[in-house]
Amino acid sequence: AGALVLAAGIPAAFERFDFTVPVIGYVIMRLALLAQWLRAARDDPAGRPAALRYAVGVSVCQVAWILRLFLPVPWSWIAFVAIA
Repeated sequence: AGALVLAAGIPAAFERFDFTVPVIGYVIMRLALLAQWLRAARDDPAGRPAALRYAVGVSVCQVAWILRLFLPVPWSWIAFVAIA
């Protein structure tokens, strides 16, 4: 579902530089990934520290992509490069 939403937002991203819909699609995909890392942390005690580290990393990156949507134009491109 997330990939379809992301793909649906590509025309707006290229035509109007509006990345809202692609970011929403990316959030949907990353929420599923976050759920998988949390499940791995719950089910594998030996790998729990690494799984939790990845879960936090995915969450922080996703929050950064969402916050980037609220930045003014010159800063949004700088943030784009930094996050990517």
